[in-house]
Amino acid sequence: MKRFLKFYLPIIIWAGIIFLLSSIPNLESGLEQDFLLRKIA
Repeated sequence: MKRFLKFYLPIIIWAGIIFLLSSIPNLESGLEQDFLLRKIA
């Protein structure tokens, strides 16, 4: 269980953050280079 928490829990949390942010249709950074930042990401 400790191995799971140490290695897999951060990956699952990060995947959840990516999923939540990708579900927002018009997420803007407020910067002029927003288009470039989106393409790099």
